[in-house]
Parts: sequence; C-alpha cells; structure tokens
Amino acid sequence: MIWLELMDGLRETLQNATEWFLSYGLWGLALLSIVEAIFFPVPPDTVLIPLVGSSLDRGVGWALFLALVTTLTSVGGSWIGYALGVWGGRPVLNRIVRNHEKIDQVERFFDRYGAWAVAIAGFTPIPYKVFAIAGGVFRVNLVGFTLGGLLGRSMRFFLVALAVFYFGESILANLDVIFKTSLVLVLAYVVYLVLRARQAKRLSNGAQTEDADDAEDPQRDRA
Repeated sequence: MIWLELMDGLRETLQNATEWFLSYGLWGLALLSIVEAIFFPVPPDTVLIPLVGSSLDRGVGWALFLALVTTLTSVGGSWIGYALGVWGGRPVLNRIVRNHEKIDQVERFFDRYGAWAVAIAGFTPIPYKVFAIAGGVFRVNLVGFTLGGLLGRSMRFFLVALAVFYFGESILANLDVIFKTSLVLVLAYVVYLVLRARQAKRLSNGAQTEDADDAEDPQRDRA
C-alpha cells in the first residue's frame, strides 16, 4: 500500500515537472532535452509531442525546427553526461544504474558496437543518460560519440515530429511498434557495418603478414 502511494506520488511529481517544462514552450523543450541526457527520467518526447500538436498551423517547417532543437540540445546535454562519466568514473554510473548486470551489458554493448551504441540508444526508448555517462566512463571516442548521438536522436525526434504533424497524436499509440521495427532495421545495419569492418581488418592484417613474410625470405636465403 505504501509502495503504491509512493509510486503515485512520483508519477504526479513527474507529471507536474513535465507540465512545467511544457509551460515554457521551446525553452522548456530545450531545457528538458538537456537534463534528460544527464539525469532526468522524463524523455523530451513528452514535451515535443504536445508542442508539435498545438502548433500545426505553423507548418511542417516548425515541427522540423522543434525536432532539430530537441536533437541538438539533447546531444549537448549528453556531452555533460559524458564529462560526468570521465570525471566521476564508474561510481557515478553505479549511482544512476543500480543493477550492475545492466552496466556490464552496456559495457559489452560499447565493446561490440562502439559509437553505434550511442546511435541505437539515442533512437530507442533506452535511457539516453545511461549511455551518455557510460560513454565517458568507457572513454568512447568523443567524435564518434557525438555523431552517433546526432544520428540516433535526430532519427527519433524527427520521426516523432513528422508523425504527429501528419497523423496527429493518435499515431503515438503505434509508435512503440514503429520504434521496435526501426530498431531491428538499425541493428541489422549496424551488424552489417561491424562485420564489414572486421572483414576489412582481417584482410588488412593478412596483407601485412604476407608482406612481413616476404621481407623475411631474403634473410632466410642469405642464411
């Protein structure tokens, strides 16, 4: 009973916070996008969606502009999360993600996909702040981290903005299916790129080995 009351209180607090961000319009959207990439649990979509839905008369250009602002400020916030990860290390990540097995999974995700892990996290409902801070903890290349964030966040927020503009907020009931389908496609493409990069690396290593053998042959002949 107490647990349910606590959950209801938390839900109400988050709802009030979302309404506060929404009351400041574009500035509230930008601020929420920043803090969500650092520590806040409410995604920017909760403000982006009603802002697009309430300004349809301003045209699709405005919807795209809102998506662009959300993308850039979210990636900007992820830089702060990245810096926290570099500065605070694993203890900071442990405070945010209590489940250590999930942290290990995130680390394996980075080991396997590198900066592409940020792109996938930025597009899907996976908490972006976890990957932002983890990127700093695991010292992911900052350029790749930024590009991955821009790719993932822009795909997500532009999709949401266009869906709301053209089909209305009722389309959001199907966005979960859209995200899951798109995630499968993104993962398939990432796996293809990783496999191609590994194949190119093996071919390169094989060529270097052959060159080294050729360089040693004259020495064997002299011996």
